[in-house]
Amino acid sequence: MEYIDYYEVIRKNIIVYRKLAKLNQFELAMLCNSSKSTISKIENEIYKQHVSIEKYYLIADALGISITDLLEPNFDEVFSNTLPIIKPRSKVNINFNYDYYNNLIISNLVNWRIIKKLTQEELAEKSSISVNFLRNIETKKKGFTLETLGKLSKGLDIDIRLLFKEND
Repeated sequence: MEYIDYYEVIRKNIIVYRKLAKLNQFELAMLCNSSKSTISKIENEIYKQHVSIEKYYLIADALGISITDLLEPNFDEVFSNTLPIIKPRSKVNINFNYDYYNNLIISNLVNWRIIKKLTQEELAEKSSISVNFLRNIETKKKGFTLETLGKLSKGLDIDIRLLFKEND
């Protein structure tokens, strides 16, 4: 599986979806309970590893899209003929539940590791992270970044969006 810079993918997609939603940076910031400066830094690659997964969820939620939409690496190809209609939120989502999404990602990670018949040691090695770090992620003792999830999805040989997918 080839390396994908998911920070770059998300950065580009935030810009595209924000413009499709006809929002400026300030308006998006207000909808995701952030500052215009933070949105500007994300869009201009000043922030990368400093952006939490929660912030990406909040941005996607504010834009009225899924986080998996932000992680689509081939946006141009997927929507080459028709652009999606974006309906952003009209106000901040005060009921956003980050723990739910955090647990969803961890559950998907463990499930995919089991499906792929990998031990924690094997996945850690394939993902270039320590076994202890993987154990701590799976037991919710440590958080994770987009970069870590990218490494884990590569180690699992799956699309990163599968880690964010809600069960149907």
